[in-house]
Parts: sequence; structure tokens; C-alpha cells
Amino acid sequence: MSFCTRAMLAAKTAVRAPTVATTLSQLRAWRDGGAPVLHGITLRIGQGERVAFVGASGAPPIASPVMTNGDGFSIDSDDVQISGLSIVNGHTIADGIYADIHVLTGTRNLIQSNYLGTLPPADVHGGATSCTPNPTGGSLVSRNSSYGVWIDAGASGSSSAGNGAAYIYGNAIGCHGYYGVAVSGADYVHIGEEASLSSGNYIGFNTNGVPLTNTLDGILITNAGSNASRYDTITGNHIANNGRYGIWLHGNGTANTSGATGTVIKGNYIGVDGTGLPDGNGSGGIFIDNYAFQDFIGGSNAADRNIISGNGGNGIWVVNGVGLGILGNYIGTNVSGTAA
Repeated sequence: MSFCTRAMLAAKTAVRAPTVATTLSQLRAWRDGGAPVLHGITLRIGQGERVAFVGASGAPPIASPVMTNGDGFSIDSDDVQISGLSIVNGHTIADGIYADIHVLTGTRNLIQSNYLGTLPPADVHGGATSCTPNPTGGSLVSRNSSYGVWIDAGASGSSSAGNGAAYIYGNAIGCHGYYGVAVSGADYVHIGEEASLSSGNYIGFNTNGVPLTNTLDGILITNAGSNASRYDTITGNHIANNGRYGIWLHGNGTANTSGATGTVIKGNYIGVDGTGLPDGNGSGGIFIDNYAFQDFIGGSNAADRNIISGNGGNGIWVVNGVGLGILGNYIGTNVSGTAA
């Protein structure tokens, strides 16, 4: 595993001085459980610098039993990259609301090609075969966090190319107590793309089709108090086998730009697996409520079309949405739109 070491990597704690890793051997000790108990790893860097956690040789697992309560990774800076890792055994709902990766603040943070809440489909630890806890035989996964990725209200971006709050793409995200991805009051979060590159996530199952259910929804877009989630994109993802909805857009109760506003959902497979076979989300495909405002599902081009099929309820269910655009999707059909 290779790391850029110009960052401060500190244990999150209110009761002891931070532990700072400055060498690769210290970082490996954290990963392998040979270091003192940690709350998690916080990434904080100086302006104009960049840090990358990049796994190699088959996505080495970052297992969290060595940590006390907290997020696996907390990002509190711009320009952080976490990629090529398997992050498992995060703290459960009983411990509190935590995430494998929690973006607290910052711009242009990249979460790419990770296995969150799961091992790779096949690896030296037995690979992912289900979400069933199995701490002693064949799998290292014994528990998981509430969220896979949590983008909080302190993260911010703009409409300028490459200047989003966060880019989440190419990941497999499953087995979490609440949501695969949650965006709470952050603007310009891009789920399934990085700049002009589209590389969707697998949320609720992996590339081999193994069900990895997130207990509630695959993706949640909502506000955090007075902070709205605005102009986020959900593009080119495979979202299936989640307990409730593939995607939930939740407004703030008033039809204005202070709620879930300007979200674009296009080019996704929702309720079907990577081959187009039904693998539905439990309650429905997309749920929009509480006066989510001026959001867009699909589009006039074939590439914008969402395939929404095989779900346990409505393909798209709108309760008190205002100014929505829903166009060109295949709902309840096969991927070619030729049959139900």
C-alpha cells in the first residue's frame, strides 16, 4: 500500500492526545491491529496540499475492531483521495451513527474503487458471499457502520469543472445499518462520476451479483438543518437489493432551494443487477417527499434514461415534490424497454 505522507493522520479522541502516524509502518500497524486503540483516522492537510490513501495488491482490508467508537476515516480537508481499500467492521448502530468514510468539510475529495462494508468478491480472506456476520470462518466481516459514505454539510463545491464537494465512483457499497451513501446538506456531490468520467458504484450488491443489502436506502439526499443538498448528481450507478428504496430524495418541508434541490438522477440501473435481471429494492425504486424541489430524473437522451424495474413497490413515488422533471425512463420494463 502506498501513501502520501504530508498529511496529519490523527486518532479522533476527546480523552487522550492525538496519535499521529508519520511512517508507513505506523499506518500498517493501524491497519493490522498492532497499534493502540483508535477512534479512527482523521485526514487534515494544509491548503494547496494533497493526500492519497491508495491500496494496491487486491484492496487490502482496513478492519476497524482496533478502533473505539468513531468513523473509519474522517475527511476534514480539500483534495483527499481514498481508493483501492476494503473498509469493514465499522461501528454499528448500537455504538452511534458512524460511517466507513465521513466527509466533514472540504472540496474535490475523491472516494474511488473501494469495497465499503464488504470484502472484494474474491480475496485471500474468502471474499464477500453475504452480509451475514462471520468473524471466525472464511470472512473478516463481523459488523458494519451505519453509513458507507456520509457527506456532511461542511463539504462544499461549485459548478466549475472538477470543483465538486466530493466524487464517489467505482465503489461497491453494502451491508450498512442505514444507508449506502448519505448526503446531508452538501452541494455538488457527484455519485457515480469524477469530472467528465462516469464510473458508477454498485450499491446493495457487488460486481459478482452477491446481495449486500444496506438496511434502509441505497442513497439518501437530504438537508441538515438549514443546510440544503443542492445540485448533486447520481449517474450511472447500479442500485439494487437495498432494504427500502434505491434512492430517497427528502426535502425540508418547503418548496424552495433550502431543501433537496436540483438533484440530477440519470443513467442508473435501479432494481436490476449488472446484467439487467431483476434484483429489486424492497420498497421501491425512487422515493421523493417533503417538498423536494426542481429535481430531475432521466432526460431526453438515451444515456440519461434510468432503468427502474423489479422493485418491491413503485418505480418512482412522489409525495409533495414540486417542479420535478421526469422524462425518458424505462419503468417496469426490461433494459431495452421492449417488454415488462
